[in-house]
Order: sequence, then C-alpha cells, then structure tokens
Amino acid sequence: MKINEIRPLESNFTEVLKTLVLNVKMLYYYGNLPKKCPAVAIVGSRKNTSYGYEVAYQAAYVAAKAGAIVVSGLAYGIDSIAHRGALDAGGLTVAVLGTPIDQIYPKEHLGLAKEIVSRGGAIISEYGPNDLPEGKKEIMARFLMRNRLISGLSDVVLIAEAADRSGSL
Repeated sequence: MKINEIRPLESNFTEVLKTLVLNVKMLYYYGNLPKKCPAVAIVGSRKNTSYGYEVAYQAAYVAAKAGAIVVSGLAYGIDSIAHRGALDAGGLTVAVLGTPIDQIYPKEHLGLAKEIVSRGGAIISEYGPNDLPEGKKEIMARFLMRNRLISGLSDVVLIAEAADRSGSL
C-alpha cells in the first residue's frame, strides 16, 4: 500500500483537526480520505461482551447505511467490530492508528486494514514511517493521542462498551 502525506488543512475531511488543542502537523495515510460528511466514532472495550458486539456492529451498520463515515481505531474488540459493521453495510470507514503508519497494529488486523482501503476507506496516523516510540510510556501516550484524532474527525462519538477506567472514556 502506498503511504500518502497530507497536512490537515489540505482536506475538507481532516481540516476540523485544526481545532484540537494539540495540533496535528502532518497525517500519513493509506487509501482515500473521504469528503466531509457526517462521521460517527464508534469505540470501546477490547474485551467486549456479546451486548457490546451487537451495539457496535448495529450502530456502525446503520450509520454507514445512512451515509455516515464510521471512524474507529482498528483495535481488538469494539473498534474492529465497528469497522466490520460499516464494511458489511457497504459504507466507508476510517481507521486511526496510534502507531507509525507502516506498522498496522494489531498485526492480526492487517487483512481488515487492507479491506478498508480496498473498499474506499482510509488508514490514518500522525506518525510517519519508522517513527518509533521510546518506551512503554510513550506507546501508551500515543494511543491516548490517537483518541483525540478519532473524536476530532467525528461529529458524534459512541462508546459502545467500556470499563470504568477505560482509555475509551
């Protein structure tokens, strides 16, 4: 997959990111950035219940059928379920990574990432190729920073299921 670069103000889908407190200087992505239209973030627990699965899948499916872009983080659990619901509805989905663009995480979701791109969506990261974090603290911080992009790109955020101390919250 070809890595593209864009400054947030160069796309009407990403220009909303200029309002974030911690500005994004550059975005790296695979696929096609959609045109600006309603976007819903669907996030939650990596260890979902059957209830969380149903809520995330149905919300993503219905939102995508209605023409909204589904935004999530490609993580285990609710995130990947949301992407799957959007794809099954024939809609667009955008995955925001907390890792460098050339390191799909988790690796088990490489197939899902490729499907998102092949069906017209995008994989986005603010971290360029080989922009590796230094230590576990920075790794955790990057996933929290990723969450600001997910919410910043979306008009609505649905937390389908989360524990009391979840990063989703």
